[in-house]
Amino acid sequence: MIPKVIHLCWFGGGEKTEEVKRFIEGWKKVLPDYELREWNESNFDIHQNRYMEEAHACRKWAFVTDYVRLSVLHHQGGIYLDTDVEVFKSLDPFLNEKAFLGFESKDMVSTGIMACEKGHPQFLDFLKLYENRSFLKEDGEPDLTTNVRTLTKRLLEKGMKPNGRKQTVAGITLFEQTLFSPNTLGMVFGKRPQKTVTIHHYAGSWQEKGFRNKSFSYRLMHYAGGVLRNLLGTDGYAGLREKKKE
Repeated sequence: MIPKVIHLCWFGGGEKTEEVKRFIEGWKKVLPDYELREWNESNFDIHQNRYMEEAHACRKWAFVTDYVRLSVLHHQGGIYLDTDVEVFKSLDPFLNEKAFLGFESKDMVSTGIMACEKGHPQFLDFLKLYENRSFLKEDGEPDLTTNVRTLTKRLLEKGMKPNGRKQTVAGITLFEQTLFSPNTLGMVFGKRPQKTVTIHHYAGSWQEKGFRNKSFSYRLMHYAGGVLRNLLGTDGYAGLREKKKE
């Protein structure tokens, strides 16, 4: 059973934005009996792994977190949340899973919320992907490959079907997009699907205002991009954007 522990990361020592504080307070209200554990430089050794150490030196905190979240979940179990995730419903119904993730598009998993029991073998497998990996490429530039792509690739190798539908792969239950990372027309008007448990605001924590406070035109473009990603697949959507730049 997944323990009632919420893990969050805040590296770099910066002050949390008001939006991040609001989201975390929301977690406490919706999940009052869950323990919150914050990970930062004071309680996690960033020098234990080359990838993490180099990402930290480059001040790429999100990539530091890519390693930390996998480490704490494997060694302690629980639920990891990005600090720009908003929680609307209890996570209790998912605690009987061995591990879970959700889709963010039909062919990519989301890592804004992820969970497992302590010692889950697939999370150890994920962690090992970073063991001999460098964050800096041969030319000295940072490797900005997201953990979404890294973990999705691994799950595809394990048999994941890129259809956005609920399925179990390598002992992990993958839930449909609507539950944890919805991208629907209703979101443009500030309405979430009835089934939605969390919403990932996608880097809202690094900005002054999050998705909820963005202009209508911004939200409409965000929705349109999500629709194209679901129709074309993430790589197809990326190719379309590159073609547009040309």
